[in-house]
Amino acid sequence: MIAKAKIKYLRISPKKLRLLLPLIRNKTVPVALSILENTNKKAASYIYKAVYSAVANAKRLPNVDENDLYICRIFADGGPMLKRYKARAMGMAAMIRKRSCHLTVELDTLTPVSKTVKKVPKVKKVEKLQGKKEKKAVKTGGKK
Repeated sequence: MIAKAKIKYLRISPKKLRLLLPLIRNKTVPVALSILENTNKKAASYIYKAVYSAVANAKRLPNVDENDLYICRIFADGGPMLKRYKARAMGMAAMIRKRSCHLTVELDTLTPVSKTVKKVPKVKKVEKLQGKKEKKAVKTGGKK
C-alpha cells in the first residue's frame, strides 16, 4: 500500500456504494476515474473524490507516478444510523433508518518504487596516536 484515503460519515447507504466498487477494483487510477466520471449514480461522485484524495496523498511521496498507481483495496463499511419515526396506521409508529457509511481506498504501484538512499561517505580509520593529549585533540577536532 502506497497511499490511503478515508471518507467517514457519508450520508449514503453502504449498499449503494458497494454496487460501484467492483467496477473499479484492481483497475489503474486513470481508468477508474474515467469509469466513475461516466457512471450515472450518486455514489460515483463520493468514490471519485476518495480516489482523487488517495492519488494526492500518493503524489507526496518521491518517485511515484500517477499512471503507475492502481486500486488495490476499496471497501465501504457501515457507519452510524440516524433513527427517525414515521406515523403508521392505527396510532403506531415505524422506525426509519437513515444509514451512513465509511469509504476506504488504498492505492499501490504496478512497479516497485525505488527508494532514494543517500550514500554515507566512508570514514577513514584514524591511526592510534601515542599520548593522551594527541588522542584528545583528535576526538575534539583539534581543540584541547
